[in-house]
Amino acid sequence: MHENHATRRRRKRWQYYVAAPLLMMAALELLAWAVDARYEFHHRLHGMLDQSQQRDEPVEPQPPAPDGSVNLRLDADEPRKMPYVIGGRTIKDDTPYGKRDRVLPTMLPDDDKRRLFVVGGSAAYGYPYAYQESVAAQLQQRLDNTHVFNCAEPGAPSAGVVPVVHTLVEKYNADTIILFTGNNELAWWLMPKQARYGKRWLILMRTFSHSRALATVQYGVMRPLMDHQDTLRRRRGTWHIHHEIRGAAYAMAHPAEKHTTFDPTGWPTTKRIFLDQYERNLRSMIDDANARGVRMVVLTIPFNYRLSPAWKHPQPFALDPSKREAVEQILIEASRRLNDGAISDALLAADKAVALDPDAPLPHYFRAMALEAAGRHLEAELAYAECRETMAGHLGSMLSINRTIRDVAASTGVELLDVKKLFDEHQHAQGKYYNELLIHDDCHPTPEGNRLIADKLARRLK
Repeated sequence: MHENHATRRRRKRWQYYVAAPLLMMAALELLAWAVDARYEFHHRLHGMLDQSQQRDEPVEPQPPAPDGSVNLRLDADEPRKMPYVIGGRTIKDDTPYGKRDRVLPTMLPDDDKRRLFVVGGSAAYGYPYAYQESVAAQLQQRLDNTHVFNCAEPGAPSAGVVPVVHTLVEKYNADTIILFTGNNELAWWLMPKQARYGKRWLILMRTFSHSRALATVQYGVMRPLMDHQDTLRRRRGTWHIHHEIRGAAYAMAHPAEKHTTFDPTGWPTTKRIFLDQYERNLRSMIDDANARGVRMVVLTIPFNYRLSPAWKHPQPFALDPSKREAVEQILIEASRRLNDGAISDALLAADKAVALDPDAPLPHYFRAMALEAAGRHLEAELAYAECRETMAGHLGSMLSINRTIRDVAASTGVELLDVKKLFDEHQHAQGKYYNELLIHDDCHPTPEGNRLIADKLARRLK
């Protein structure tokens, strides 16, 4: 009896201190997985962690999901609670948040219709507009005997698209893939001092985030903390991203030399590393499609010509440190001349700055503003494009991105739709410039822009 009583006590003690907590933790984790399937806190957390570290090298492609699942944007939207305001500008016609779901091959319609998949980043996704305004939805309206699926992922660099393409050609019986990627190659690159957390903390948080319950808690803590840090920066007048969509005032007031320990002389090498990885990713996706006989159409990237050079990162006055002070003084003079309406003098000053350091973005931006003020719009577009090309970091290097797309398409024989050229020709025929009607924010085609892309694709795919 004594032994049986002792055994029962041990069993109750084990149930109370071990089994019950384990069951509660398991139930909590199952609940967290269910919540995460709806709100994607795990995915959002990893996005914030990526934004919180300095990244000197591009993201490597990850393996596809073992179960063969992919994200699919659904034909359903939720209204925004607040208007979409970015860079001090309210973006028209946006309103919805797109709904997504994780799908398996068996969840798609099983019939004789062709399967066409649109993949890429937020521009391919249709952000920030309604589902029906996306390229995928517009194609669905134009193509008979075809199922069109939107498998784009907002914020995804090409490394994030590689496993999606691999899965689609291997498991989804894809007939055609529309590849629209290139805006996010440098999305996770940060200058020194812009990083929010140390490397060890990030590794620790990533490790804990394997638990969906802990990931949800981390997201709940980090989101308001990051917002609070951004609010403090604004109050203190220190650097913060997305201050203005267009213009050079913020870039002049907040140069890289003032806010970071960034060494501009190393930027060309860093840029080359990212571009080389982008090219490898493109070739990998094209090879996957060719190996399975899947038709692929690769799109170039249209862009907002007048996007502020300081959109996400402070920019250096010059890549050559020995010319920094001279370039700064010339640009101060160019700014003064522009404000006074002395356009010719402003253009002369900007030309002088470009000649001193042609690899820095600010001289090109001032030259573009002077040319625009003089009504020389085609020349101004070229100058703005040179600024975008020389910008350090996210949404810079756009001419190189498009050059890479064209070169890869030519060398592999894959189909190419030059959307940048399409946008340019369309707006110029209307006497318009700078993609002002086709891109309202930093990089996302407007509904009109998406319809233009869909019309061109549909004519080719029919």
